[in-house]
Amino acid sequence: MDTKCIIEIGGAASQCHAVEILKSWGYYVIVVDLDDKCAGSVLADKFYNVSTSDVDSIVDIAKKENACAVFSVQSDLGMMTAARVSEILGLKGTPLEIVELFTNKSRMRDFLKNNGYLYPEYRMCYSDEDIKEFAENNGYPFVIKPLNSQGSRGVKIIENEDMLPRLENSEQYNRGINGVIVEDYLGNEEYTVEGIVIEGKHYTLGISQKTHYENLNCVSKELYYSWSPEYDELISSHNHLIELTGLPFGITHSEYIKSKKGFILVEFAARGGGSMIASHVVPAISGWDVEEIYLRELLDEEVIIKKQEHNYSVLKFLELEERIIGRIEGIDDILAMESILHFELHYGVGDKVQPVLNDTNRHGFYIAWAKSAEELHEVMNKVEKILKVIYKE
Repeated sequence: MDTKCIIEIGGAASQCHAVEILKSWGYYVIVVDLDDKCAGSVLADKFYNVSTSDVDSIVDIAKKENACAVFSVQSDLGMMTAARVSEILGLKGTPLEIVELFTNKSRMRDFLKNNGYLYPEYRMCYSDEDIKEFAENNGYPFVIKPLNSQGSRGVKIIENEDMLPRLENSEQYNRGINGVIVEDYLGNEEYTVEGIVIEGKHYTLGISQKTHYENLNCVSKELYYSWSPEYDELISSHNHLIELTGLPFGITHSEYIKSKKGFILVEFAARGGGSMIASHVVPAISGWDVEEIYLRELLDEEVIIKKQEHNYSVLKFLELEERIIGRIEGIDDILAMESILHFELHYGVGDKVQPVLNDTNRHGFYIAWAKSAEELHEVMNKVEKILKVIYKE
């Protein structure tokens, strides 16, 4: 590969694997992010302290640096900005209309309905009266969601009339559009499906079953990746669904709920799952580095399809007590374990632990993998025994 400049939108730690890949190929990598202390600001060859939603500024940067491509991973907002910048500059990328389908929940529902797939009963709401009318017609519980937010922000389960929300409480999390979507609550037996599209063909590479925080049914506490014959029908149906969208290439992350009628799609995304799912979990369970494959397609490099592995993995979020931390033990021992792909704790000694409110402020997490379910459970039990957080009285 010739030395060329490429821009990644977003420099969070979970987005740095792509930077490492590109630098190993000899690319000059620029990262843009509003957080000037993000991990990508150090790793990149050059950093611009610019908002990931600032299309005009990123277009100017791309012109100035003569960038050959602009992309993002693990971020809906970054994907949308990259699509807009690439369209303006005539660069290869995910088409804007495809990104809009994958980021707008109302368009997703319409797409499912028009193509004969199961979907929750839903309605677009533009006023408090619209929400009340949906409740009167469909009953409780139901879910209210912003149209294009990420990380469960603004998502809430409404269980009775006393909990009826104001539109603005969820709408404030939208990006550039009005309204919210309300839909039937289908339960919390939730699954994620990870995959990638290569030359228009979708490959499912992993499926996890989610568990949630006890009092936060919309916030994941654990994603457990395993393999089962009961997933075969879901895999076939999901591959077909993604191919119907027209996504030409790219990583996918989707969420389903299992109901009496079958698996019902909650949402899909034309990006990798956050919290290092795309960069760490998917390669561990499948043997496919999906970010490398995505970048090869973006840059018109050859992609070699190899045999898929079927390993096991867990993305486990930590739950601490809401107290002041006095001492932490065991982190070095956990990091030394071969089965641990990543571990991070968002609090240190002397910090007051705050309550978990959504996906963005969970207390920390680790990622582990193994060749079998039995081995993975042993690893999880070992982590639980080793990690000790001692609180001040």
